[in-house]
Amino acid sequence: MRGINEDSANRLRDRVFAELEVIDFDPRRYWFDYLGRLPVGYTATHRTIEELCTSIGPATTCIALFDPHPNNRRWVVECMNKLGLPNEVGCIVDAKSLTRILLFTPELDIYILDIEGRLLAVACHEDTENDQGKRLLYCIVRPMSKTRDAP
Repeated sequence: MRGINEDSANRLRDRVFAELEVIDFDPRRYWFDYLGRLPVGYTATHRTIEELCTSIGPATTCIALFDPHPNNRRWVVECMNKLGLPNEVGCIVDAKSLTRILLFTPELDIYILDIEGRLLAVACHEDTENDQGKRLLYCIVRPMSKTRDAP
């Protein structure tokens, strides 16, 4: 597991926002606020943590970025300290570590990206649950022309 500093996280955010055609970014808002309007051809679905991590695959590395909104700060610090990565705002992890992070608290907003920096899913404080009480994550479905091995 490797940490991601704030500068790297901002570059990744800029890449995601460019792909999703976000043009009016305001750092005082949650990143999730910008996902309500997806570009033409993109759709969204919901998956449980288990479904997402299974689709990513146990040997695949991905990126977990934490929303820098001030309401998340406490949870980011606690989670990163628990992972042994103080002062970082994200990390590169495998599916098993990602599961641990996603189960840390439902209050922490987390953006899951593939290793190339494309958004796969979002876990946020507004997540819902399925009939079995399992947390449902917001997952991005790309048009086939933009998909390369993305879950």
